[in-house]
Amino acid sequence: MKKTSSMLSERDALMKTVKSGLPKFGSVNADDLQSPAEALVEQAQADMKAATPAFEAAAGRAVITVALDDLMESDANPRASYDPQSVDSLAISLAKDGLQTPILICGAGTGASYMIVEGHRRVRAAHSIGWTAINAIVIDANNRRDRYLVGRTTNTHREGLTQFDDGVTWGKLIQEGVFESYAALVRDLDLDMSKAEISRMKAYADLPAEVVGVMQPHKTKFTSSFAYLAKQVYDTHGLKETLDFVHDVAERDLSLKQAEHRKARICGEIEKTQRSPRKSLEILSNGKRVCEVKESQKGKIEVVFDEQEFSQDMRGEISDAIAELIRSKVQNPA
Repeated sequence: MKKTSSMLSERDALMKTVKSGLPKFGSVNADDLQSPAEALVEQAQADMKAATPAFEAAAGRAVITVALDDLMESDANPRASYDPQSVDSLAISLAKDGLQTPILICGAGTGASYMIVEGHRRVRAAHSIGWTAINAIVIDANNRRDRYLVGRTTNTHREGLTQFDDGVTWGKLIQEGVFESYAALVRDLDLDMSKAEISRMKAYADLPAEVVGVMQPHKTKFTSSFAYLAKQVYDTHGLKETLDFVHDVAERDLSLKQAEHRKARICGEIEKTQRSPRKSLEILSNGKRVCEVKESQKGKIEVVFDEQEFSQDMRGEISDAIAELIRSKVQNPA
């Protein structure tokens, strides 16, 4: 909490500096640009070189300065949510060093002049430090499919894109007919995912909004494996148990193995009474426990020896005696 407050204080101080006459790509005046337009295009292309659709889309395009008020959110944003601390950190970086890579935009076809294709986090950070404009490259991305592919591909190389973001966004895009199926979307993104991995990604879309809302502040925690466990709880026990499950995972920071065990308990795959023996008999010698016999609800009998009191040979003799007793009881039940 202290770290966040400190970060905000620093950001406020830097915002005053930006507003006091040292604009860094926030000014609409092209003379205020930190680097020549050609260098900015080169930087943007280098940053996107691994993202083929975006690289091809931006190649040879000039950098323009766009008023923030003329921008609207993408209808195919690859991020389901934004971490406020991440935006604050980026805002400090923008105020100190300026914008290193222009955002990507396309024609909006509405009241706004442009739609953000890639760079939503930078736009949020720019707003927060009082910028009125930002540098951008206009690309051809005239349908939601293209806007998503460009945005998702470039965001892969940026901070904080999670399986939660993918799962929530994929479900929405498929439900709205932007992509034919999960398999088609994965193929278009050129991702190497197994059928099992794709199946787990579907879990986000199958969960109620209330559950997804609990996951969202902890989206780095709730990978597709956790979402799949939550779906199994929801399918068998409904909303309340599922909310309890995801709250438990988040608040106790359960590992995947612990969450699997928790799910198994909820779904009846493990008897809750199994952990608590029905009967327990302690055998004492001079007031010290030397042996304990436990019987579980399922009839399992466990004998626990104090190794200092019983040698291996003695333990073997006792085991043989128990076996003989069981045989005699089976043969003479009366």
